[in-house]
Amino acid sequence: MDHTVPGHASIETLAHFFGAAGYQTALIGKMHFVDDQTHGFDYHLDFNDWYQFLGPKARLYAEELQYPNSGSGLPQIDDLWRDEGDPWTPEIVKDGREGSVAVGRVSRIPESDQFESFVSRESVRFLRQHGREAPFLLVSSF
Repeated sequence: MDHTVPGHASIETLAHFFGAAGYQTALIGKMHFVDDQTHGFDYHLDFNDWYQFLGPKARLYAEELQYPNSGSGLPQIDDLWRDEGDPWTPEIVKDGREGSVAVGRVSRIPESDQFESFVSRESVRFLRQHGREAPFLLVSSF
């Protein structure tokens, strides 16, 4: 199994067990779900929600990818783009930087908009909005 193979729906996760015990379950961050299952989580924000949060700044992320864009972690997007190629390619603005973020290139995405900041901020928001309602399990995955 790898990050492109969905987990079988019959497999219970930690979130299922906590949910059955009356906990509200939340996942905020990276969790390689490659299907539409919630895997037991009542509340779920992941990489794709961050990508939506970026809005027009998503262009900056697309320009920083060290490999051809694969749909920001969604393997099905790569399949959709296979025939026509990455639609971001003609939109990338060359700015003289060489290499990729993975080898130390400075990101043009502001620190407050980086994925780790998104996970931190949304985890705090969850705690403020739901942390007193009932017992909870919050997984913040960076």
